[in-house]
Amino acid sequence: MKTYSSLIALLLAALAVPACSSSDADTDETHSDGNGGSGGDENDAGDEEDASDDPDNGDAGSDGAAGSGGGSNLTCGTDEPICAEVEDGFDEDNPGFFGSFDLGLTLMMGNRFGFVAAYFQDTAREDYCKEAESKIALDTCVVVDPNDRPTPQCTSNDQCSPEQECRPRTNDGNPIPCTEHCQTPRSPIDIGPIEVSGFKDGAITLEASAQDSNGYKAPGDGTIPAAKFAFDTTYVVKGEGDAEKGVSGFQGQVDLGPELTIVSPTLEEIEADVGIPGFPTFPTLGVVIDPAAELELKWTGGDGTGEISLELSSADMNGTRGHIKCRLVDDGEFTISADLIKALNLGDSAFLNNMNIERVTKGTLTGDSFTRYEVNSRQVLLVNMQKKAEETEEPEETEEE
Repeated sequence: MKTYSSLIALLLAALAVPACSSSDADTDETHSDGNGGSGGDENDAGDEEDASDDPDNGDAGSDGAAGSGGGSNLTCGTDEPICAEVEDGFDEDNPGFFGSFDLGLTLMMGNRFGFVAAYFQDTAREDYCKEAESKIALDTCVVVDPNDRPTPQCTSNDQCSPEQECRPRTNDGNPIPCTEHCQTPRSPIDIGPIEVSGFKDGAITLEASAQDSNGYKAPGDGTIPAAKFAFDTTYVVKGEGDAEKGVSGFQGQVDLGPELTIVSPTLEEIEADVGIPGFPTFPTLGVVIDPAAELELKWTGGDGTGEISLELSSADMNGTRGHIKCRLVDDGEFTISADLIKALNLGDSAFLNNMNIERVTKGTLTGDSFTRYEVNSRQVLLVNMQKKAEETEEPEETEEE
């Protein structure tokens, strides 16, 4: 299939929305859930965050509820609180180091690509925040209220520890309402080259890029050909550290399980209409959804022991039309009721109707100077949904006398 990369880039810039639409309130660009956490909100896996971005993503010097603006209909406190519980163990005098490593594959706009990203920095107090339990019961779906917002952890610097500032989380640089939290100003550091093994054609070496805020990622655009990835494989990341900076050697590992693919509904070539007058349609891989019927979803690689996250969203040029979030047992099948599909309110633009299926596996990391970490493998399917056309009855022909 021909790739319309330049057209897609132009469309995304014009629309100012990500290809995978999700609620801003669900996008947590901090990494503060501590040892072995999944990296903020369960939604993060859908976004292949560039390790070149400052992982803490706050606007330096912002005091108070800098991000509490937004629409007048927003009410803080209707969703999960931020950092409601904190684990013991933070040592102010010797905090140690924090390591983050992500590896995986993404299918988007009919193209599949792999990625590897890492960063390292001082451990901070907020890295001991416990990951909040999901409000969604396992094997169920809910309609997301676009006005739901979490309970802020703070409203001013005075409510934080001396080394912290009260900052909002951000999405693409924009503050997210009601997400003010206590955050320590810090930046990733260069700890020397790291090696990642498990690929079909051998290990790769990554080095920190000063141009990318000392983030580690594949050279060039940061992607790795999907064909290089081996499934049902344990990937190992290791480095010797930097003795001058007090960083010890380390080793982490994470499993990339069976390949995640959609079995039902069938992936097929569809014409994506972006809903902007003057923009042509273009072919892409997607699924056709009946807006008035239940949706039987089937996928590969599930053994019933893990979880799959699923989000369906619909939008038009006026904003979100509907948003459904599901937390599913990874057993290979689930049926979404017709009532929920109707609540999605699918629009006519396939480009703005998105299905996001994600499998995340957590790993481990050990090293004498490392006190907290996030290690994950991710498989993400971002698929456009085309609304099934309504069937019209043809008028009966009358016989001429």
